[in-house]
Amino acid sequence: MLELDMLEFYASSNPKRLTHKIFTASDFEGRKNIVSPEEFLQVSAIALSENEEFKAHVHDWKECSISETVAQEAWVVIAGEIEAYLYDDLEALVGVATLKPGDCCITLHGGHKYKANSEAVVYEFKSGPYLGDLLDKHYIL
Repeated sequence: MLELDMLEFYASSNPKRLTHKIFTASDFEGRKNIVSPEEFLQVSAIALSENEEFKAHVHDWKECSISETVAQEAWVVIAGEIEAYLYDDLEALVGVATLKPGDCCITLHGGHKYKANSEAVVYEFKSGPYLGDLLDKHYIL
């Protein structure tokens, strides 16, 4: 049986607003939804048994009533070690975590900075569309 160790970080401006989640998968069974369905980026962990499969499917285009969006991002470390610096929506540092292979860091609101502690490979996922640096983000000093 696998377990998910999770760290959660909240905004200093609103203690109920989740800004970041970090999880490491060790032992758990089945599907674990990591992020609330109300967020733009959906992340789940799925433990599969040998020969388990999902039915073939296509995700359909649909109209959405959302008039405003924000890029949300997740990093999954494949190799090496990454230091994650996590900032809330007021750009205050709320946490620092060391990510190792298999770890995932999800930014829902707020900001982040990553530093490779060794040679590393990560997969980065984010909600789109990406409109370029000038429209999509600003840098924390």
